[in-house]
Amino acid sequence: MTGGFKHSQCCKHYHGRFGPNGKAVRTCDAGVNFDEMLAGRKPIGNMPCIRDPGAPSCPKADYPTPEEAAAIDAAIEASVQRSFKVAAEVVKASKRKPGSGTIPCPACGKGTVHYSVSSYNGHIWAKCTTPECVSFVE
Repeated sequence: MTGGFKHSQCCKHYHGRFGPNGKAVRTCDAGVNFDEMLAGRKPIGNMPCIRDPGAPSCPKADYPTPEEAAAIDAAIEASVQRSFKVAAEVVKASKRKPGSGTIPCPACGKGTVHYSVSSYNGHIWAKCTTPECVSFVE
């Protein structure tokens, strides 16, 4: 379900070039500076953090084992399935009418899902009160 992305090809220290606030991230979790590592190369397809024959090598690269990569894929798939389950129940409860509300969480069975349906495009925002359960925007 991950669109063909191979987690075994991505260094454990790499979490993207942009943080959750949308600002550029200059280093990975191992402290490697991306700009210095790239040394004038274009970042797309040349990141040392993703195994690529044309990319420079990184002395701090640490790639997941096949077992670790499989665990990452399984966690992502489980998260996607929880989101689908919650979205279906939000659609039933809201009938896709603009507004907000709450429902018991169908994914974890413990928390409460707070949701809103956009008046602009009908997309759903939803978040469970249980940490690590579900949080998504359509």
